[in-house]
Amino acid sequence: MAFAANVAPVVLSDCRRALTFLRSHPGPENWRLYWVGTVALLRTVAEALRRVDGRTRSPAAPLPMRQAVTALFATLEASKPEPIIYWQLIDDEANNILHQYRYSAGKEFRIRPPGAAEPAQLAYPFWTGPFKGRDQRND
Repeated sequence: MAFAANVAPVVLSDCRRALTFLRSHPGPENWRLYWVGTVALLRTVAEALRRVDGRTRSPAAPLPMRQAVTALFATLEASKPEPIIYWQLIDDEANNILHQYRYSAGKEFRIRPPGAAEPAQLAYPFWTGPFKGRDQRND
């Protein structure tokens, strides 16, 4: 099998596009699909970097890249549970979605009383975890 370099940047580009879709208010009927897809892509960036672009056993992967990827993941493992954005959002959320189809973020329709300055709106908060209450499209 030939070495396929630079997969992680392609996946990261797809993550940016998925975030654009999430931020454009996909609507209640599509939200879950965009959320699940975005989280899976975020997790795939790390996996592609570790298992494709930085393969330690592939002679086609440049040695400096293999060394940098190995060092990056060693540092990441040693710093657990920090950074929270990786361990408690990307890693945990992806595991929950991919293994149990359970997720910590959702959508809500927020109704305002008549005459309120702000109209009713859809909101997309995290329901649990360290980002509880924050808008998943902006964090």
